[in-house]
Amino acid sequence: MAAAAEWRRRVRQWRSSGESSREFAAKIGCNPRTLTWWASRLRRSARSPGQALDLVRVISAPPEEPPVGGPVEIMLVRGYVVRVGRGFDAVALRAVIATLEGR
Repeated sequence: MAAAAEWRRRVRQWRSSGESSREFAAKIGCNPRTLTWWASRLRRSARSPGQALDLVRVISAPPEEPPVGGPVEIMLVRGYVVRVGRGFDAVALRAVIATLEGR
């Protein structure tokens, strides 16, 4: 599964780059059709029942204490990356994440 892990990383980088598959593939030296095939394969496998979940530890501050530092970056299972700054609307963020995850 080393190949799948490597392609998962590449697809995640491509999705967060904002580049087209052709632009990103040229940059990393692969065929753009291979990149989109892997993206499709990984997306399908993410929907498979019984798949092991990638668990992450979530640490939250009490509502009266805003997070310190810059924006928060959230990487979703499907490879999307969402960045939010201070004062974000939690309800809107949940809706965006649900939409990106296809719920």
